[in-house]
Amino acid sequence: MNKSKLGISLGLLGFIIYMMGMFSGYLLTVALAVFVLCFEEDRWIRRTAVKAVVVMITFSVLGYLISIIPSLLAIVDSTLLIFDESFDYYVVTRITNVLSGIVNFAENIIYIILALLSLKQMSIKIPVVDNLINKHIQ
Repeated sequence: MNKSKLGISLGLLGFIIYMMGMFSGYLLTVALAVFVLCFEEDRWIRRTAVKAVVVMITFSVLGYLISIIPSLLAIVDSTLLIFDESFDYYVVTRITNVLSGIVNFAENIIYIILALLSLKQMSIKIPVVDNLINKHIQ
């Protein structure tokens, strides 16, 4: 089994990167990904580090887009109040809460699958993410 510059197997390093993406947020994940991109030569681990960051960013953007829906509806409601009309966006807010929960659940499942597969130096194909990585990483 190939070892990383840190002295641990590449599979374990991939597992750690994905778990950091799931639990620690951007700072540690990006720092470890930068380390991997600067010092590791193995193609698989480099792609794994980038995939962890891209997956994190993708789910953050999805979460943000869902979270702005109630704010946009509040603007519509405020605008309608000018004309003595009202818009009840309670149902839409509940739907966005459900969507947020689904996105968070999906993110955790994807990270767990990616982390467990990385122990065997394997991965799943996520078409949008993999196409982006293939385009920009050698």
